[in-house]
Amino acid sequence: MSDHACRKALRAAEDELQTLRGFKADVVAFIHMPAYDADARRALAERLGLPIPAQRPAPRPSRPASPGTHSAAVRAGRTDGQESA
Repeated sequence: MSDHACRKALRAAEDELQTLRGFKADVVAFIHMPAYDADARRALAERLGLPIPAQRPAPRPSRPASPGTHSAAVRAGRTDGQESA
């Protein structure tokens, strides 16, 4: 193979590799986008040997209606939920 032919083949391979890297970047972005179905994203990641996306954290419980009341009762040693007078 001549030098010119080798350079041409190398350039074609580099171009194809760049295209494949772009596809992989798009797939990874899809896998980590929570707007899409989690099971589908997980299955795709497993199939392609890519890192599995993290699960969304569980929603935090809502705060009590009056957070100071419970804390004051706990500090006072009461567990019946009544505030001190």
